[in-house]
Amino acid sequence: MKLSIIKGASVLTFIIIYTSFSAKGQMNRELVHVDYTNIGSGNEGGIAFEKSAVGFTLPTMLKKKGNVLFNTFEYANTRVDYGISNELTKYVNDFHMISYSVGYRKALKNKWGLTAMFTPRISSNFDSSLEWSDLRLMGLVMFSKPVRSNLFLNLGVMYSATMGNNGLLPVFSMRWLPAPKWTVNVGFPRFGLEYEMNKNTQIGANLVLMGENFSLTDEISNDDITVDNIRMMNVGGGLTLKQKLTKMINLKLAAGYTFYRIYDLQYGTDKVDSFSLDDNFYLKVGISIGI
Repeated sequence: MKLSIIKGASVLTFIIIYTSFSAKGQMNRELVHVDYTNIGSGNEGGIAFEKSAVGFTLPTMLKKKGNVLFNTFEYANTRVDYGISNELTKYVNDFHMISYSVGYRKALKNKWGLTAMFTPRISSNFDSSLEWSDLRLMGLVMFSKPVRSNLFLNLGVMYSATMGNNGLLPVFSMRWLPAPKWTVNVGFPRFGLEYEMNKNTQIGANLVLMGENFSLTDEISNDDITVDNIRMMNVGGGLTLKQKLTKMINLKLAAGYTFYRIYDLQYGTDKVDSFSLDDNFYLKVGISIGI
């Protein structure tokens, strides 16, 4: 069976990009994004997957130079087609994610910057009324500094479900501009390179490492198995294209191949069952509006 979750860490990515470029006096901010991801079943009786997501960020420049307030709203719908349905999978094929993030960036001494972010979110199948257990809290504390005019450093820690279960993860990213048209991102959660073919077209390659944990509003049971949440994770890589359509509107394409995936049925944090997932191609299409 096949499944992949390509979930952009859009809030953190936005902050890292903004931090790096604002440090040298430029703006490269994605304010609104709409994305669609699709992976077919790949074989008879396999799993097909599609995801639609929309989000927008409202950055506010504060009075003190270098201080910024971020407000970000995101919604995503994930649909899973198991190919062969049973009493268990028919209840876990449509998931929703709603999140709000508030972030603050403060300029420190010696060109250092501090970014803090807090994100309450709900990721569930929404089959019945929500409970407090469906609410998940995420956070980030990150320090940033331009080491040189072409090298930007981000260090910190985040509490996130990037690996499929909530936990503390390190944030380490170096954004290096070795030549006028080249950008190299090294670290976690961003790893890849970008090349600017011209002022409207940018190509690149990147590593994808994203996951999700969906809670079920009602426990489900089948063959002595009780499930109350699902853990998903995807690791892969591929090529990217960013095409500027107008001054503010960009088309984004990403295609690649996964090399490690998991899809676990859990009760609490205990795995009670899992699907055997084969690697497969993925395709992501998006439109973004930025400054």
